[in-house]
Amino acid sequence: MVPRLKYTSWIFFIQYLLLTSALGCSNPESFPEEDKNTTTPGINNGNFVFSKNNLEYEWAGGMKNISVTTSFSNWNCQTDGSDWCTATKNSDKSLSVSVAKNTGEQRTSQVILFNDKKTHSDTLFITQFSNKTEVQKDILSENTNYTVEVFKNGEWVKKYVYSALVSDYVGNPEAGYTQYTMGFSMFTDSFDEPLKIRVTNKKSFSKVEIRPLSYNILPSSQTSNTVEFALTEPGKKISLEFDGNRMENLFILPDLPDNDIPSGSNVTYYGPGVHNVGLISVKNTNGQIIYIDEGAVVLGRVKAENANNLTIRGRGILCSSQENHGTGRLPQLDFLNCHNLKIEGLMLRDSPNWTIKIVGSTGVHINNIKEIGWIMNSDGMDFICCRNVLVENTFQRNYDDNITIKAFNAKPEYIASHTNTDGSYSDGSIWTVIALQNFDVYDYEIRNCVFWADKAHNMLVGPESRGISFKNIHFHNNIVLENRQNDATYPGCMAIMIADNGTFEDITFEDIIVEDINGGKVFCTHFTNAWAQDNLYGQWAKNITLNNIIYNGTRATKSWIRGRSSTQFIDGVSVSGFYVNGSPVTNGSGPYLEINAHVKNVIFK
Repeated sequence: MVPRLKYTSWIFFIQYLLLTSALGCSNPESFPEEDKNTTTPGINNGNFVFSKNNLEYEWAGGMKNISVTTSFSNWNCQTDGSDWCTATKNSDKSLSVSVAKNTGEQRTSQVILFNDKKTHSDTLFITQFSNKTEVQKDILSENTNYTVEVFKNGEWVKKYVYSALVSDYVGNPEAGYTQYTMGFSMFTDSFDEPLKIRVTNKKSFSKVEIRPLSYNILPSSQTSNTVEFALTEPGKKISLEFDGNRMENLFILPDLPDNDIPSGSNVTYYGPGVHNVGLISVKNTNGQIIYIDEGAVVLGRVKAENANNLTIRGRGILCSSQENHGTGRLPQLDFLNCHNLKIEGLMLRDSPNWTIKIVGSTGVHINNIKEIGWIMNSDGMDFICCRNVLVENTFQRNYDDNITIKAFNAKPEYIASHTNTDGSYSDGSIWTVIALQNFDVYDYEIRNCVFWADKAHNMLVGPESRGISFKNIHFHNNIVLENRQNDATYPGCMAIMIADNGTFEDITFEDIIVEDINGGKVFCTHFTNAWAQDNLYGQWAKNITLNNIIYNGTRATKSWIRGRSSTQFIDGVSVSGFYVNGSPVTNGSGPYLEINAHVKNVIFK
């Protein structure tokens, strides 16, 4: 754990950097002539000095000159003396410059060149490493396509718009994602009165949708480039989509101020500014608090084990853009055996893998989390062998599943039947749960959430179950904005995958609104051996309830509820209000719902 005092100087330093103004540039191929001797304080009494075609770092032992040629087709870097430097062009046309002393000490600066505005900024990020040669890749650049303003005290106040990557659905992401950049704006307000918001789009548009549509938020004013509307409560987080463009949209994510900022020896606090912390490890503790304040961006990930009464909260951003996104990529938040876990208020951006992975934990409360993830396996939340779980008030956009409830198995008899003659395990997932005593899955409530899956499920039970029972799982009062996958194995905004020798009972989907998803299915329950150990299907499922499920649109395909055989069947399905464009679905043989012969005791109300 890193104590709060370690970041005091960094907070002041980054705030100073963020206040430095961007200067005009008439020629984007080089820094402007008038910018000579523009200085920015560095650490250890050093200064970065920007002049035409040059970046100079004044080290404690003297001036080190770095010559940087700012051609957009190539970056060249050269330093005098025995030190080395590198200059790397990033995909967003920014320049990452690293200079290192021969002792291994390194400084990294990111110089941002905004081509459209013909300005440059020397203010984003300077950090320190020890014997490393890393280059910063992404420091949450501004999304300049949008301007967001709120009307306060008689004037319009601009709010920062961050960028985030998202991916369009393709059947084979290994062949290459089709990526886009969306925007999101986060801010707090007391909401003592309706909050008037103005959004300006750099591109002209003729139509804007403010979703969820069920919030009934309509423009009060609209031009070819601007739209104005009012928000009445912070719980109504929204997506603005211009001329039907869902890939380059804008999220508005308001919150109430947090007036209960913790302090004390058990608190790790990250204040406004950028904190490149890497791994935050919490182990064998009780009552620890990690607090990421409004205006803070923490670059890294969290891994906690045997940490009871752990709280991670705030109004800031946890971003894993600096973490490995290739082979061996890890979850953004990873918890094992952490009872009474609370996660609240944060934006979780750019996870390399599962965003929140929670294993073997009882008494989990996740509230008001925001997520944006672009990569395959960027599941929003994966619960493995957990109980007494409450998820509420989240706003999640992920490429993969948003909520997944799973189980693995390390019971003695299961280990015995999956141990090879050399002592290794034929089921590698045993290692994930080998320290647990309880593997059962029960008592889940997921409510008042907004889900957007660019590919996969939004609310999923299974498929990994390893012979464990799943009971009493309740999804209600949720809204689905998108779902795309429509194959034979993984369809469904809401889904139960009866797989892997598991049993599934008392699972309810209630008061769910599904907007016009782009090609997926509203609901699917079926037997499968996907992700199953020993190629096993599930044993059985019973007492499945659909109550007041509303779909409005034309692009969703037929939902299904399918048993597998006379011995692998679904017993007890209650459909009490499944509406498609206002019309009730009254049977399982029509254009909107298929129920096969291996489903027993079906009731339509």
